[in-house]
Formats: sequence, C-alpha cells, structure tokens
Amino acid sequence: MTYGYILADATTGRIFSIRYPTGNIPTSGVTEDGVYRNIILTDANLPNQDCLNFDYFIMNYYYHEPTGTFVNTGEPVNEHAHWDFSASSWTWDASKVTKEIRAKRNALLIQSDWAVLPDVPLTDAQKTEVQTYRQTLRDFPSTVTGNPATANDVVWPTKPDFL
Repeated sequence: MTYGYILADATTGRIFSIRYPTGNIPTSGVTEDGVYRNIILTDANLPNQDCLNFDYFIMNYYYHEPTGTFVNTGEPVNEHAHWDFSASSWTWDASKVTKEIRAKRNALLIQSDWAVLPDVPLTDAQKTEVQTYRQTLRDFPSTVTGNPATANDVVWPTKPDFL
C-alpha cells in the first residue's frame, strides 16, 4: 500500500512532512531546488506499524540516503539538533543554545529590575541579595560549564524568595 510521500531535507535526512497528493505522487528523488528529497512511503519501507502515527514518525525518524532506510533517532534533544549518522547521535550548534541561555538570563534580569529602583521598599540586606543575584545573572553564560542541550539544563542562580 502507498501512503503518500515524505518530504525530507536532502542534506540531513530530517523529515519535514508526509503528504497525501490528490493526483500523482511525485517521483522519488531530490526536488529541482536540491533542498528536499521526496520518498514514496509504502508498506515496504515503513519501519513499523507505530510509524502509521505520522506525528510520531516525523519526530522520531530520519531518512538515511546511503541505505535508503528510515532510522529511529528518538526525539531531538533540542530545537537546534540534527542527527549525525556517522556518530549515531544528536549534535547541535552550541552557539544557538548559548543564545537561548542569554535570552532566559535577560528575562530573569528584567523580572528583577523593579528591585533595584531607588525608592523600592526593601531592606539593605535584601538590596544586597538582589545585587548579588543580578550580578550572577549578568555573568551568565560565561560561567556555564559543559555542553547543555537547552537553557533548562543550566543550573541557574537561586532567585531571592521576595522577588
């Protein structure tokens, strides 16, 4: 049985969509612009029955061009990840995760801006605690160690309970 065709990234094998044509199914191969690959999806190349849930299939499989098969990669570890077939693992551009960390850091700083206004009703001890917290945030992401997959994988400074 033919289910339709898959549109995958011609370079990485990432599956973008499964389409159901109303007319003829496009031939298998790379599109004219060289960006996408059409793969006809049939019973013969469907990895397993779980893949009939097309959302699951799109999230958990990549197309491996050299073997002409779909590989179960599991869900990506972050929105920037792509599957590295040679290493059989997820990889990503760490600078994009660093941008996520900076964005979250900036949001946390904005949330605490009110606490450094001159007429805020905080004790001197609380003001010092806020200044320390905000300085620790400003030092991010240079103090982050390892290779976090997302901004949620980072150990963030503890926000004072009165903020």
